[in-house]
Amino acid sequence: VQGCNYKTCVEQDDQDCIIGDWSQWSLCSEDCGGGQRWRGREVVQELRGSGQPCANATKEVTPCNQFPCKAPVDCKWSDWGQWGACSADCDGGQ
Repeated sequence: VQGCNYKTCVEQDDQDCIIGDWSQWSLCSEDCGGGQRWRGREVVQELRGSGQPCANATKEVTPCNQFPCKAPVDCKWSDWGQWGACSADCDGGQ
């Protein structure tokens, strides 16, 4: 192992944490019945020394598409119609 970087560290000025702008909202996770969407932002500059920490959130989540999904429609049969004429006059028909 070989040593390196023998120079003396210089104290850095205090710097506050800086957070970037919010991203666009994501698409909703569900088409109906309630989902979530989110957005985020990155830390642009970390806290240095006695600067102010990043106190704000870097991720937001919000509900979306809270309306109920359409209920499935059951198939419905109409009432029976009248019987038609027999297909044969004798020996059985339909």
